[in-house]
Amino acid sequence: GQCKPVSSVRSLPFLRLWSGNTACGIATWALPFVLGFAVSQNILSAIDLGLFLALRSLGFLAAVPIGGVMADRIGSRRIILASSLIAAGGTLLICIELARDGQAASLLTGAGVLLSGIGQGASRPVYQSIVPRVVPEADLQTANAALSLSVRGTILIGPATATLIATMFGVGAAFLAIGILW
Repeated sequence: GQCKPVSSVRSLPFLRLWSGNTACGIATWALPFVLGFAVSQNILSAIDLGLFLALRSLGFLAAVPIGGVMADRIGSRRIILASSLIAAGGTLLICIELARDGQAASLLTGAGVLLSGIGQGASRPVYQSIVPRVVPEADLQTANAALSLSVRGTILIGPATATLIATMFGVGAAFLAIGILW
């Protein structure tokens, strides 16, 4: 028989794209669950949770169109790097505030949640737009299927993993894990 060529979906560039997209998805879905867990631990109030989730969503929604436009102008990889650093920095602010006094209801936490939302939102359109640059047209369907599976899997894995980490090691460890994923 004839030897079948290895699909570009199995290439290192696509693996890096898929891994980054998966880590981004896990971190994105984990954050609201860790904030919710913080309420159960009396680190945040229910009102704080609502405000922080609103700030995260505001940052996310504001950054989606900006991330897409900026990716077209300065390059997708730069936006992925910048958005990941912004989201990681936001999570680090939350960790710093939590470590400072054991509470997370502050302006610093609000800024951290907003920055995390901005990073999350800016990365979304970029990951979707970079696929055709990494994978040849013949493999786009396979690549999009792999990314869709990743996105759906992160909806389960992110909250479950974050809750497990928060339960076993504390809320600070869960926020740190989210920052590392970015």
